Amino acid sequence: MCAIDSGLRRALRGPVVPVITPFATDLAIDWAAFTSHLERLLAAGIEALLLADLVGESWALTMAEKKALFHRAAQTAGGRALLLGKISESALASAAELGQAAREAGLHAVKVILPAGIRPGEQEALDYLLAAAAPSGLPFMVETNGTEVPYPVLDRLAERPDFLGIEETSLNLDHFQTLLERYGEKVPVFCGAEDVLGPELLVGAAGFMTASPNFAPEFMLRLWVAAREGDAVRVRELSGRLRRLRALLKPELAAGRPAFVTYSKAALALLGHPAGPPRPPLRSLDSEEMERLAVVLQEQLGVAVTNAPRS
Repeated sequence: MCAIDSGLRRALRGPVVPVITPFATDLAIDWAAFTSHLERLLAAGIEALLLADLVGESWALTMAEKKALFHRAAQTAGGRALLLGKISESALASAAELGQAAREAGLHAVKVILPAGIRPGEQEALDYLLAAAAPSGLPFMVETNGTEVPYPVLDRLAERPDFLGIEETSLNLDHFQTLLERYGEKVPVFCGAEDVLGPELLVGAAGFMTASPNFAPEFMLRLWVAAREGDAVRVRELSGRLRRLRALLKPELAAGRPAFVTYSKAALALLGHPAGPPRPPLRSLDSEEMERLAVVLQEQLGVAVTNAPRS
């Protein structure tokens, strides 16, 4: 069990960006675009990056590609940001392989999740999360949705010196506040859902792990600074603007599709930083969707669209 450097937990605050994975037209990873994307995020003031997360199309990446993302991110960041890798491999042997790769690449921590479609008991959930995290030899955090990871499991984890924090991805504000009340004094609790980002920042979220900083890092940093300074009026105003963007995604999200992937890539294309198409089964936005997105990006988030779609 590795003890966390006291500065790591303090530093892990604000926007932790789950980095998109750019693809070329043949759907291979576009490494030049990936490096350029990381450089833009770092130049904007982003200080923490999360690799191979859902926003980065983790379900569509091979083990070799995830390892390569870890290494390229570490080489590019060069100590300028905290780096986390997501361990979402259901097979523990695969989780161990990826965790070891995270350590070898020089990442600072990993985030682990329970296997999709399985509801283990409390002891089974604890055993799995620890087994998935341990091979990395790094501090770890967990991602949960509602009570997917039960409170008794989080109780046990929060006492560990190698436990870094919790990301909550549900829209349940009451549950999020309960997490803060139970664990906020021990470990940071992060918002993982932009639809409730404003309220969760106002009640004390340590930061957020959401898609929009990929294409609007300055806007999202302004939102974080307003929350950190306790400026509730400003938080409500900025999160209201963000909600107008989120309204474009809601039909797809309601159908169970991760629209934040396709909209993030579309937004980057509109800003003149193409990240390529998503991998199947996701699709790129059509021309009408691109036009609506361009309007919201400019009018609500204040970003400059340099590659506007043609009517």
